[in-house]
Formats: sequence, C-alpha cells, structure tokens
Amino acid sequence: MRLGRTLTTLALAAATLGGCATVDTKGPVIQAAEEMKAGPQNKPYRTITGFTPALQCMDNTMIVYGVRDLSLLVEDLVDATKKVDAGTKDMLVSAVSAMSRRSRSIRLVTFGADAGNLANFLFNAEQKGAYTEIPDYDIRGSISQFDDNLAKKQIDGALGISRIGIGAARSGSVSILGLDLTMISTKDFSVIPGVTANNQVIIFKEGDGVDGEAEFNKWGINFSLTLTRNEGKAQALRNLVELAAIELVGKVSKTPYWKCLGADGSNPAIQKEVSDWFYTMAGDGSLYTYMQQQLRMRGYYNGPVDGGDHPTFMRAIVQYREVLGLSAEAKLDQEFLMAYLEADHVLLAAQFPPPKPIAAGYTSPLQIDVISASGMQRFSPGDAVDIEVLTNRDAHVYCYLQDETAQVQRFYPNRFKRDSLLQAGHALEMPGDMKFRFVANHKRVTETVACFATEQDVMGKLPPVVAGSDFSPIRGITLDHVRTAYAKAAGGQIAEGFFHVSFR
Repeated sequence: MRLGRTLTTLALAAATLGGCATVDTKGPVIQAAEEMKAGPQNKPYRTITGFTPALQCMDNTMIVYGVRDLSLLVEDLVDATKKVDAGTKDMLVSAVSAMSRRSRSIRLVTFGADAGNLANFLFNAEQKGAYTEIPDYDIRGSISQFDDNLAKKQIDGALGISRIGIGAARSGSVSILGLDLTMISTKDFSVIPGVTANNQVIIFKEGDGVDGEAEFNKWGINFSLTLTRNEGKAQALRNLVELAAIELVGKVSKTPYWKCLGADGSNPAIQKEVSDWFYTMAGDGSLYTYMQQQLRMRGYYNGPVDGGDHPTFMRAIVQYREVLGLSAEAKLDQEFLMAYLEADHVLLAAQFPPPKPIAAGYTSPLQIDVISASGMQRFSPGDAVDIEVLTNRDAHVYCYLQDETAQVQRFYPNRFKRDSLLQAGHALEMPGDMKFRFVANHKRVTETVACFATEQDVMGKLPPVVAGSDFSPIRGITLDHVRTAYAKAAGGQIAEGFFHVSFR
C-alpha cells in the first residue's frame, strides 16, 4: 500500500515536470525564432501536408496557358553545408515529373555525377546522337544554408525518494534550412533574369529527436507542416524543393504560379513580380510574342508570332481587354498583363466565346506537300534526311515522325521554332537551321514523316498526350490517333501530307 502511494506520487511529479518543461522550452524557442523570421506582420497562416496539390495545380495551369516544349537539364544539386544527407536532385526530378503529368509540358534531362555540369553536357551533346536536342535551360543550385540550434532551450529535472529516482528532460531548438536554385541559359551560360528560387524553412524541434513542425514563408504567407520523428529535415527539404520547382517553372514560362500557392494579384509582392515581368519582356521584345501566342491560343488572333504590332493583333488586344473588363484600347500595358494572368480563362471562354474567324473565301481546299529537299527518294543507313513542307495558302503546320520502332513523336513546331504558321509559297525546311537532325536508321526499316495543316492554330485544343513534348516518343499513340485528334480539334478541316524514308 505504501509502495503504491510512493510510485503514484513520483509519477505525478514527473508528469508535472514534463508539462512545465514543454511550456518553458517551446515558448522561448518560438519567441527567438519569431525574431529571425522575415516578411510582413500578421501573415496568413495555412497548415499543409505538402505541396503535392500545388504541383497538380501547376500541371493544369500550364495546360491553360499553353506551355509546351519546355526543355530543362538538371545537374547534381550539392549540399554545400554537408549537413543534410538527402537526394535533392531526385526530389527535384520527382517534383517536375508530378508537375507535367497531364500537360506533358516539360522535358527533363538529368546528367550524372561523373560529369555533372553544363559544359561537359554540351561537349557530349556535340559527340553523341543521344544529346542532339540540347535543352533550353539548365537548373543548378545547392542546399546553401543549414543553421542548426539557432535558438535552444533545455530543462532537466530529477526527483529522488529513498532508493527510487525519476528524471525528466525536455528540450527545444530551432534550425533554418535554405535552398537556392537558378536557371541558366544553355546558349551562353547566362543566368535568366529573375528566374531564381531562394527559400528557407524554419524547423522547430521539440523533445528527444521529435521534429515538431516546419514553417515556410512566401509573399507573406506562412505554410506550416507537421513533421514526425522519422521525417525531420529531409521532409522539410523535399517541400523546399517542390516549392522551388513551382517557382522556377512558373517564372520561366510566365504563368501565374502564385495562384497554386494561395496568393493572388492583390499581394504587393505579386504585383511587383508581374511589374518586373512586364518591363523585362517589354525590354527584350518578348512581350508582343508572348501575347500573340496567348491570344492565338484563345482564338482571338491568327497571325504570325513575330512580335509585330499587326492590325489584327492590336484588334485582338482591344477585344480581349473588353473580355477582361478593361477599357477598349489597343494598349498592351501592365494593367492588361496583370488582368490576363489573374483571369480564369476557362470560365471566360465559356462566357465570351472567341469571335468566329473571317472566312478567307478560298475556292480550293487546303493542301500540303511534304517532299525531299535533296530530291533523294531512297536512303542508305546513316544518310541525313532533309525535307520541305509547302502549303497552297497560309496554314498552321504540325509534323510527326513514326520511327523504325513504330513510336511517334512531334518534331514541329518545336523549341527552336515555336510558331506553327506557314505562309503560302514559302517552303518550311527541316531541319534547316533548327538544331536537330534526321538520320536514316541502321535497321533499314521505313520511317514516316506525317504533317497536318489547319486554317487555325489548334495546338491548344489537342489532348496533351497528342501534343506531347517535342522530340519525345509518345507511348501508345499511332499516326491514326494523331490524325483523328487534329481533325477533331480543327472541326474536320485538315490537310495531310506524308514522306516515307525508305531504303536503297
């Protein structure tokens, strides 16, 4: 009886000690961590389980904004701190894969640790056929920061009665983990202005190795993630990588990625970013080409994507400004860009169908010819194959290759020439000055080049699996599937031409 009372007393004392320790350790540590945080006060606070929904949102956003043929190379992402033992590069590969599952917008090339840098990759690209299509951008970076135990509090206590003793300890600490990623142009090794991701996460650790929570901050929004004993800094790093992937792809493709993270155009940080985009694109001449491509995809413009202020393009600007509720002016300004990025274009397309295209009044049907540029009709294995495509009137052209393994891939339009519009009487030469090549296969199996012509740009109406990514095999798709998809997207009005690479 006495022994039972003694143990009960000890248990109550230990429980009380543990409770006090929890309050006394976490409170001061959190207070110290708050002093380290940057950003505006009174930030929205959101509990998350990860950025998987945001990755899925980005996948859909790239479909809505017509992002395609975004070719990326990812190098080995090192841990400059030597304190985080995790596969950062593999995490990035997984994030990008999840972000392009439906849209097929991104073609990601990984490069091994034995030669993990852009210079070596480009050297190999000149030597090996496998690297014929060089990616547009290179992602490089590192785990750049890991400040451990920046704030720490520990309480120890013990209670002893006779020969029986019970001890209790409680501790809490804060660490900051940082990741910096940057996109490099493969053309000249220059950093793409503004296309960087440098984010941090605060990790609060409480108790004996138990990671209590991680907190991310972006544009004044706090994202809180609960961590378990087995997750810790590796899980926090994974979420940093996912956040960085969303940010990098959104910036380089000029899509409103912030909406997938719960922000909107009322946020001053977002307004500043769109302002930076506007002045950067206006300065380098890409603003008009960006909006020409966007409005052509919406069905408001059907001219060339060349950056010119054509009357048809300026008329399209006026029309879409009205759709967005802006003044009916031929004015491509920052207000229009912000309104365009913030709009729900799926809803607008249902409420305001695009104007019907003006009938051209042609009496003859649309025709397309695909011929050998050299005049060669039969080839030897290893021969270069050059083709020309001609149409009898202005048309949009899309070309696919069915190779010796019966796999189909789109090779035009592509990352080297994104505009599908071909003017009547002008021959489209392929490869021409585009940085890829056709080589007759060594198996002596006939390959087929199939080109489809339409009066309107229909790429945005195709199923993503048919549009695919340039130079990437599309599994489970035949040329018949491609033809059917284009006919449906164009309302049945298509022309088609074929060239067979046969052998001597």
